[in-house]
Amino acid sequence: MRISLFGATGFVGSQFLRMAVDEGHSVHCLVRSAAKIPKDLADSDKVTITEGDFVGGEEVLPRLEEVLTGADYVVCIAGMPPGIKQYPKDVMLHFVQNLYKVMEKTKPKAFVFQSGGASPHPKGYNKVRTWVANQAVRMAGYYPNCRDNDNVQKFILEQKDADGKPAINYIVTRPLIIQPAEKLPRADVELEGIENGFSFDAIKNTELAKFTLKSLEDENMYGKMPFVLPRK
Repeated sequence: MRISLFGATGFVGSQFLRMAVDEGHSVHCLVRSAAKIPKDLADSDKVTITEGDFVGGEEVLPRLEEVLTGADYVVCIAGMPPGIKQYPKDVMLHFVQNLYKVMEKTKPKAFVFQSGGASPHPKGYNKVRTWVANQAVRMAGYYPNCRDNDNVQKFILEQKDADGKPAINYIVTRPLIIQPAEKLPRADVELEGIENGFSFDAIKNTELAKFTLKSLEDENMYGKMPFVLPRK
C-alpha cells in the first residue's frame, strides 16, 4: 500500500514509519527536517521525504497535494508539542481542513487521524470518565491540544457527500495515556478500538503504531472514533 504520513518524526509516527517500511509499504512523509528521519529509512526506496510545514493557509495546498498524490491512505499522527507557551489556535483543525480540500482531488481509500482519549465521543460515551480525563489534561498543560482535537473531530463528522455518507472514509483513534515502550516493562499487548470503550491503562507508542497500521485496511473501523485500549 502507499501511505501519506504526517508526524513521521514524532513519538508514535516514527514507530509507524519503521513498521510500515518493514512490511513493504511505500510511505511519503512531510517533515520539517529530513535530518530527523533515521538514515536507513531515509535511504530506503520505500520512503519519500518532502521537507516543509503543514501549518498555514492555502499556500500549503500544493505541498500537501504533492504528498497525498497517489496515496491509498492518509495518516495524521502529527500535533503540536504539549504545554508550549503559545499553542497556535486551531492549528490542527486548519491543517485537516486543508487536507480535506486536497483529498477531494486525490480520493484516498481512508484517512486516519490520531486524536486523544480526553476528547469526548460524539455519541457521549463515558461522559464522567472522559470529563475526569479532560480535567487531568488541563492540569498537565494539554488542554489546547485537546480542544483542537475536539474541533477536528466535529469537522470530520460534518464532511458528507451528496448521499449523506462520509466524504472520506475516516478513522479517528482516541488513545489516552501513551508511554515509550522502554518505560512500560511488560510484554507487548494487542490493542483494540472500541467506540464506547475507556481505560486509564497506559499503552506503548509501539503498540499504538502497530494498531494504526493494522487499522488502515479494516473497513469495519471506517466511520468510527474508537477509544484505543489494551485488548482484554
